[in-house]
Amino acid sequence: SLYIHLDNIDLFVEYYGKILNDCTYDNPEKRLFDISGYHYYNEKDVEKIINKIIEEKLKDYDKFLKWLEVSKSYNGFYFVGI
Repeated sequence: SLYIHLDNIDLFVEYYGKILNDCTYDNPEKRLFDISGYHYYNEKDVEKIINKIIEEKLKDYDKFLKWLEVSKSYNGFYFVGI
């Protein structure tokens, strides 16, 4: 699991929210990342996220990138909001 402390959630959304928009959702029409939402990212989505992070080299991307690489072996990941 990857935990983001509540004090850091705004920074996380600022840096990664846009990248997390274009993925698999329960409501594919909305396709907006929501920290209160429940979202699923499949292996294909994870690969897109990884490529965007490498391209943009966002703050602390190396930590998130390592976690994403592991998530591919679990068929992706769920984001369960606060």
